[in-house]
Amino acid sequence: MIIAPHLPEILSEALEAARAIPDETYQAEALVLIAPHLPETLLPEPLEGVLDIQSEYNHAEPFSRLLPNLKSSYFDFSFWKKNLDVLAHRTRKDLLQDISALSPVIITLGGKEALAATALAIQEVGRQWK
Repeated sequence: MIIAPHLPEILSEALEAARAIPDETYQAEALVLIAPHLPETLLPEPLEGVLDIQSEYNHAEPFSRLLPNLKSSYFDFSFWKKNLDVLAHRTRKDLLQDISALSPVIITLGGKEALAATALAIQEVGRQWK
């Protein structure tokens, strides 16, 4: 892949412009759209911007949309312990999508056993939803 020499600067400027958007909903949307184009070193910045949104309801959906772009190595257990509850504001319909995106994080933090336990817990909760 050929990278334009000024691309990192342009992406940093785009990230800065997105963070400056005063409306939280539009700011979150801009951050989510920029994230897939950022180098790994800048990926935590859109996440921080989304998590800075005051309304947990308003940052749950963009946080979920950022998950596939994030590398679990960027975040330790304390990060996930502090921020995982953000996804509790999502709907049941979105649960499996979120868990799918979180699978690498679950494996990194707790191993394949944690992923298996999560799958069993989802099945149990699913039986209660019927």
